[in-house]
Amino acid sequence: MMLTATRISRKLLPREVVLIGADDIKRGDWPLAVVEELIHGRDGKVRLVKLRTASGTLLRPVQRIYPLEIYDEGVSVPTPA
Repeated sequence: MMLTATRISRKLLPREVVLIGADDIKRGDWPLAVVEELIHGRDGKVRLVKLRTASGTLLRPVQRIYPLEIYDEGVSVPTPA
């Protein structure tokens, strides 16, 4: 976790459930998605996220992605066989 000036942030993980933020939709209506892939920029930082939603696959900037607050570092995420 990192402490920034206004909030605590953490890195996104593949297979994590997130909300996709939008200016024209109320926060309660933001769609859910699963992180499929993290895409790094030339500087090595995550810049884009490939997401799987109920309606298909999207690419969105990391600034518009909001992880759900149910994340627990002690619980391992099972990998598909």
